[in-house]
Amino acid sequence: MSASQFDQRYDSIYQRGGEAHETARSAVRPATTSPAIRTAAVEPSSDAAAQSTDIAEVIPPDAAPQVRPEGAAAARRKINPFLVALWALGIALSVFGAWGSVAPTFIEMQATQTTTFGPPWYFVLYTLAPNVLIAGLITIAGVLVLHAVDWTRRHG
Repeated sequence: MSASQFDQRYDSIYQRGGEAHETARSAVRPATTSPAIRTAAVEPSSDAAAQSTDIAEVIPPDAAPQVRPEGAAAARRKINPFLVALWALGIALSVFGAWGSVAPTFIEMQATQTTTFGPPWYFVLYTLAPNVLIAGLITIAGVLVLHAVDWTRRHG
C-alpha cells in the first residue's frame, strides 16, 4: 500500500496493510499540536525502544485523578428512589391484604346484623384481599432480587 492511504498521524504498523519493517514513525508525518494536554503514559526510561514510540495519553485537564486523604470516609452510596418506592408499595400491599383478610370478620362480629348479606364492601374486600397480599409479597421478593443483582454486580 502507498503511504498516502495511511493516516499519517499514526505508525503504519498499526494500520490495516501496514508493514512491520517500516520505521516506527514515518518521515512524512507532519508535526501537529493538540489543544488538549498531553502527558506521557509512562515515565521515560533509558530503553531506546520505549522512547522511539512516542506514545502519549491525552488526559482532559479537569479529569485529574481523585485521591482520597487517608482519614476520609468512603463515598456514600446513593439510594435508588425507585427501590424505596417499591419497598413502600410492597409493604403497603402486604399490610392492606392481611388486614383485608380479617377485618370484615372482626367488624361483623362487633356489629348487629341488619341485613342478611351484610355490606357489599365485605365481599369486595374478602375477594381482593388475598390477591393484594400475594401482590405485596411478590413485590417484596422482586425488590430483594433487585438488591441481590445489584450487590452481585458491585461485588462479583
